[in-house]
Amino acid sequence: MIPQTQELMVDLDSIYHAIEYGGNEEEIKSKTLSVFANWSQGTYGSGSDTDVFILCPRTTDGTAVLKGNHKRLMDFLAKLGESTGVMVFKATLEYSREGMPIHLEAYNLPWVINPPLGERPLYLFDKDTMYKQQWMLKDICAPRGRLVCTVSPTNKRAVIPSDAFTSRPPDFTLFGPGFLGHRDVIIDVYTLQAVVLIPKDRISRALKSRKQMMDATSSFRTMGSSASDGPEWGPSVCLKNFPAEVDCVHLLENLDLSVAQERPGVWNEVMGILCRFKTAKEIGTSRIFASIRKFSFKKVRPFLDILVTRFDTVNDIFSFTAGIKEASQLQDQDVVRQWCADRGDNQIMRILGSDEKTLPSLVQYAFVNGLPLLSNFIKSLSKDKTVGFTFWLSLVSHLDRQWQSVNSLSFAGAPLHELYSMLDCCIAAMTPLVTEGAVYTLVPPGLMDDVRHNAEVHVKRAVILIEICLRFSPGRCGEVLSDVLLVPGDLQTKFDLLLRPFVRSLRPLLNQYGVTIFRPPFSLFYRFLIGMFLGNLARSGKPPLARTLCTKKVVCDRCEFIENFLSSGEESKELIVTNKEWKHVRYVFPKLKDRIFPPTVTSGHSWKTIRITRRPEARTEAAREFLLMIGDEGDILKLVGPLKKAVWETLKNMEPFDIEPFLQFPPPTTVGSQTA
Repeated sequence: MIPQTQELMVDLDSIYHAIEYGGNEEEIKSKTLSVFANWSQGTYGSGSDTDVFILCPRTTDGTAVLKGNHKRLMDFLAKLGESTGVMVFKATLEYSREGMPIHLEAYNLPWVINPPLGERPLYLFDKDTMYKQQWMLKDICAPRGRLVCTVSPTNKRAVIPSDAFTSRPPDFTLFGPGFLGHRDVIIDVYTLQAVVLIPKDRISRALKSRKQMMDATSSFRTMGSSASDGPEWGPSVCLKNFPAEVDCVHLLENLDLSVAQERPGVWNEVMGILCRFKTAKEIGTSRIFASIRKFSFKKVRPFLDILVTRFDTVNDIFSFTAGIKEASQLQDQDVVRQWCADRGDNQIMRILGSDEKTLPSLVQYAFVNGLPLLSNFIKSLSKDKTVGFTFWLSLVSHLDRQWQSVNSLSFAGAPLHELYSMLDCCIAAMTPLVTEGAVYTLVPPGLMDDVRHNAEVHVKRAVILIEICLRFSPGRCGEVLSDVLLVPGDLQTKFDLLLRPFVRSLRPLLNQYGVTIFRPPFSLFYRFLIGMFLGNLARSGKPPLARTLCTKKVVCDRCEFIENFLSSGEESKELIVTNKEWKHVRYVFPKLKDRIFPPTVTSGHSWKTIRITRRPEARTEAAREFLLMIGDEGDILKLVGPLKKAVWETLKNMEPFDIEPFLQFPPPTTVGSQTA
C-alpha cells in the first residue's frame, strides 16, 4: 500500500471536477501542472514501487463512456502538450461483464522506463467508486512502444511475459535506458483513448545530465546537425532507438536543412524509419507536404515511393499526387510530374485491377490517360500465376467494349497497335489456362462426372480463346490448338471427352469467320488429328472403344472377354453371364451397342448364355463419323493430300494403312509457330 496514493486521486479528481463543472482554464492548467510537478518529484509515491497510474472514469452501470466533458479534457491536455510535453495516444480498454477493466492496449508510447527484473505493481483507479485494483505489471516495454496489460481471470494479475527485461530493447528506448527514471509516465484512459504525460522540465534535466543543452524539442535539431556528437548519443544512435513513428515525423519537421545536405547518413536513417508507416493517415498528408516544401521533393522521394503504395482508393491517390505537385511549387516540376504519372498511375492500376468488378473503371481510366499505362500493368500481371482464366476473359471483354465505344484509330496519344499488343499479351496469358490441370485417364465411375465436367470447361475455354485469336491475334491460334492437342492422358478418353466436342464446336466458328480447314495452322491441326485417330484405328484393327474404369479388385474376365473379342477376327461368340455381370459390362463399355448387334439369349435363367455378333461396319462407321465432323468428304480427301487414296481404301476395305507418311508432318509443338 502506498500512503500517497490517495493524494494523487484527490488531485486528479479535482481536475475532472473543474472540467465537468466548467472551471477556469487557467485553474485547470495550474492543477494539471501541479500534478506533473508532484509526480516528477515523487510526492505521490516511491519510484521503486510505482511505475504507472491509470485512471478509469465509469458510469454507475459499470460501462465506460466518453462524455462531452471527458472529451474536452482530452482536447485540453492535447493542446496543453504543445507547451508542456504532453503527448496524446490511442488506447483500447475492455471491461468484463462485472464492469472490471480486464484489458488495456496502448501503442507508440515513447517510454524510457527501464525497470529492474521481476514483477512491478500497477495500480488501476476508478474515479467514481475510489476502487483500487492492483495488477502485477510484468512488461511495460513491449515492441514498438506497445503496452499490453491483461488481468488473469483467476488471480486478477497482469499476465505479461517479462522477456523484455532480460536485455536492453534497442527498438523501444528513446534516449537510452533509465534516461528519465521510473516516475515520469501517467496514462489517463478515457474509453478507447489514452494520454501519456511526460513533464517537459524532467526531460530537460535529463538531457542536461547527458551534456545536451536543449530541451527535447530543440535537441532534435541540435543532434541532427551537430558534428561533435559523441558515438553513444550521436544522431545514428538516437534514430535507431526511436520507438514511435510519430516521434520520427516530429524529428523530420525539426531537422535543419543542412542535415539533408551535409549528413546523408542521418537523412537516410530518417527515411528508413518513415518507410515503416502503414498508411499516410498515421502521419498526416499536410505534414508530408510541409516536408517537401522544406527539403525538396528529391530528398523525400524514397519515403514517398513507399507511401504511395499504401493508399487503397483512387481518390486518395489523386489527392496525394495533387498535394505533392502543389507542395513542390516550381522545384523539380518535370521530375514531380513524371513521378506522379508513374507511381500514382501504377498504384491506381493495382487498385482497379485487383477485382473483376473494378475492371470497367480500370479500362476506362487507361483509355483516358493513355494505353501504355495499362499495357505495363498487363505485362506485370501476366507474370502472376494466380490470375485465372475468367479474369483475363473479363479484361479482354472490357477492352473490346471500350474500344468499340471509342471507335477511333488513335486515342490519348496511343496508336492502334498498342491495343492489339495488350490483347496479344492477354491471349498469351490465357493459353496455358485453357486446359489447366487436364489429365484424361481412366478413373473410377464415381469420378467420371468430374472429369466430364472439366472437359466441358476446357472445350468452352478453347473455343472462346480461338474466337478471340481470330479477331485480334490470328497468329496465336496455333498455340491454342497445340495446347489442346497435347493434353496428356488416355487417347480414347481424350478423343471422347475433349477432341470430339472441340472439333464439333470449332467447325461453325471457322465458318462464321470465313476460315477454311486448309488455312494454317488449322490445316496442320486437322492433319495431326486425323493421323492420331486413323493411326490408332489402323494399329489396333478395331475402332477405339470408350470405356470407364473397371473397379473390381481382380481382373474382370467379362470385360477382358469383350476386349479380346472386339480385337479378334471372329464374327460371333457365346458368353455365359448373369444379369448383374452383363449390366456391369454395359456400364464399362457404354458404346458397346455401336460395335455389336443386340445379344441373343440362347438358354438359362439366372445364368444365361448369350451370343454376341460383331458389326462388320463398325470401324468404318466410326472413322467416317469422325472425318465428316471435320468437313465434307471432298475437303477431307483434299486435306490429307497424297494419303487420300490410302485413307479411303483403308476405310473401305477395313485394312490397316501405313501411318508413317503422317509422321512426316511437323510435330505438334511447331503448330504454334504457324501464322494465319
